[in-house]
Amino acid sequence: MERDLIKTAKNSVGPGFGPGKNDPISLHTTNTSVYRVTRMNQIQDIIDCGHVRPKGYGNRADRVGNIIYWSQGNSNLYYNDKRPVIEASIQKVQDEQIGAIPISDLTAIWIFDENENKYVNRLEQIKQMHFDKLRELDKKPTTTTIEELKSVLSEPGYIWIGHGIGRSGNSDNVVDSIFQKGLRTKDNSLYYTSTILSTPTPEIIKNNERLGLPKPTIEGLRSQLNNWQHLDSKKIIIARIPTEYINSLGESSDLDGEMYGAFMDEEVENERIIYYLDPRFIFGCYDAETQLVKINKSFENTLSERTIKQLQDGYRKAILKTKKRIERTSSFQNTSDNKLNNESAFDLPEYDNEELEYKTK
Repeated sequence: MERDLIKTAKNSVGPGFGPGKNDPISLHTTNTSVYRVTRMNQIQDIIDCGHVRPKGYGNRADRVGNIIYWSQGNSNLYYNDKRPVIEASIQKVQDEQIGAIPISDLTAIWIFDENENKYVNRLEQIKQMHFDKLRELDKKPTTTTIEELKSVLSEPGYIWIGHGIGRSGNSDNVVDSIFQKGLRTKDNSLYYTSTILSTPTPEIIKNNERLGLPKPTIEGLRSQLNNWQHLDSKKIIIARIPTEYINSLGESSDLDGEMYGAFMDEEVENERIIYYLDPRFIFGCYDAETQLVKINKSFENTLSERTIKQLQDGYRKAILKTKKRIERTSSFQNTSDNKLNNESAFDLPEYDNEELEYKTK
């Protein structure tokens, strides 16, 4: 029933008529956004399911059916009765649009703060509560569906990669080992180890539009996972990589962990250095037979201060690898207009305490 309410919900957008007046505590609205005044039980439901869906309970379901009502903002529409208000872009929510709106498409969830005596945007905190709900850190790893993860899979600033563990590795023991130790790379390269997933992030949507390719969808992602080409794998490890720490100047095939080195752990095996993708970036494992995702307890949805420090150090190290490799080539020394000949291209980032504090929020 819950999944039907997400898939079949119908959104109704109408002109906003001001239920309140412009006073010091009022929440102002704009005509580029739509708003839904609600109650805390719906905010809890968003935390539970990740969507703005109709509750469908009791007599209320008989009256309103499967409809979610929104009001388009305007200069005369204010909210000041202290009830929660959900906000989304008018481009994301249109009249008669089918499907509950995922939390990733919201621009704000306004909660009235009695201490500050004003509406405060709590969207990021509610996103985190939703993800923590999925993980249930104090229990065994959660399993969930691709559809229920749409809000997480659509967030900007990340690429998602998949790695099939092959016919011989279709056991939970192998998956649990990867969750704990990390994903062993082939030839010390994440490029050769994994495949980029077609997730509906803003970056991939824009790139597909530029290339004239179809818009990525959750249905397309599920099809990609269900038809994994590597050894007919039925279990696919899913990882999320913050694009901010990818060395874009690195060798494209990621030899010696040059492009994705910031995300790697080094292990010495048989007198050789082997790179493992750190478990903190491994989201979970998709099972093509059950079509469920097992979520990794070690995954960090919000990066800890310790993880960010390691990423910064790893990124600097990866940049230096690139600089040394390029310096060994004659093209670097002889081509004055080469982008990589510009010293500023290799300026190492400096992170101050204020930026570090911001990134860990």
